[in-house]
Amino acid sequence: MMGGWFVATAIGNTLVSVGGFLWGGISLTVVWSVFIVLCLLSALFMFAMMKRLESATK
Repeated sequence: MMGGWFVATAIGNTLVSVGGFLWGGISLTVVWSVFIVLCLLSALFMFAMMKRLESATK
């Protein structure tokens, strides 16, 4: 589990650099739109996995 935690942290830190790459190349509105869409997609994924996680803890 700790290995999974470290891998998730590493992937998250790598994905943070996406904002830096987008910042200079395209408009600020598009950059924020990309961030909003990615946050919504991750929220949908978490809500989709919620039932499985709840059943695994019971």
